[in-house]
Amino acid sequence: MHRCPVLKNTCMRIPNGLIKIRWEELGGVSRPLSCPVSQPSNVSGSSGQVVTFKNGQIGWAPEQGPNLVLATYQVDTDVAVEWVPTDPCRYDKFNVVWNKDGQMITQNEVDRPIALAGPFNRGID
Repeated sequence: MHRCPVLKNTCMRIPNGLIKIRWEELGGVSRPLSCPVSQPSNVSGSSGQVVTFKNGQIGWAPEQGPNLVLATYQVDTDVAVEWVPTDPCRYDKFNVVWNKDGQMITQNEVDRPIALAGPFNRGID
């Protein structure tokens, strides 16, 4: 009897474009986001897209910068929020909102005096 090997670290769906690049930079299937669980969906009122993964989301927001990609994912009891890059736009603050089961949990303004990439972590209950 012949058996096919089980392929580990593979996903049924693979994102594309800037979302795929950021997913791969974050480690792809073997890192915090794991596999995509949705196809890219359009963002209402935007030409951007979002992909939902097993442990988070990555969205592309061209109106805030042609290459702006935002990743959110859980790391242990923290939520990581990362955005890269915002050029040519510059922002003084980012408004970070947490929702769970359709309810807003918290909202924070994050200072970013210049357009730099970086994570913002906050513990979740």
